[in-house]
Amino acid sequence: MATSANKSARSNVDIQRALKGLGIYTGKVDGIWGTQTSTAVRGFQRINGLNDDGVVRKATIDKLFPPIIADRQNLILPTKPKPQVAPSSPTKLYTPKYSEALNWYGNVGTNQTDVDLPEGYDMWLAWDLRKKVTHMTLHKKVADSAYACLVKIKDEFDADERAKLGLDLFGGSLNVRKMRGGNNWSVHAWGAAIDFDPARNQLRWDSSKARLGKLDAERFWRIWEEAGWTSLGRTKNYDWMHVQAVQL
Repeated sequence: MATSANKSARSNVDIQRALKGLGIYTGKVDGIWGTQTSTAVRGFQRINGLNDDGVVRKATIDKLFPPIIADRQNLILPTKPKPQVAPSSPTKLYTPKYSEALNWYGNVGTNQTDVDLPEGYDMWLAWDLRKKVTHMTLHKKVADSAYACLVKIKDEFDADERAKLGLDLFGGSLNVRKMRGGNNWSVHAWGAAIDFDPARNQLRWDSSKARLGKLDAERFWRIWEEAGWTSLGRTKNYDWMHVQAVQL
């Protein structure tokens, strides 16, 4: 049952799962609305420019559960235009250093576009496996490159291999927020980063624990790197869920 602190149609469990997937909530996903949940909601509201009163109304729900997903069990997808055609090999993308990101990408949260997943590449929301992802929201300057990489991943890893590695679990793309524990903008704030399978590739885990730090994931990372993207896991040995179009 939702408490007075939650005035939405979403359950407390849904809200905790979503906040946990974003790394904002660190408590148990138990449906109990306590201090940790309320604090996480307030933090999420502040990051997204909302009234940080801890009450989950429509504005908070719209930000926390963006309309990029559909119910797997009752899936009705909109009619789509002809799919994008990816080059046989992703074109090398220009990626700025972090200090140049604002000049190159513009203000955070701007110049975004939706990138449909390639046909045959099924993905699910990492913190709610009932939800199927149909597209990612990314910066216009990285959209074509990201699509080409996803096509190449689909061609090189079949559905069982993608599931084994967690390449079918979407952990987020555009998210206008600061870096965890810092004051600088996350690369996600420009829509120039994508996360995969966050539960098995937690922020501080090194390659000994992270699923995408294993040898059988190397080709996945090379596809991104050959297209100009950067893996924090491969360069810094942490945050193995994350690939970004910004140099370190």
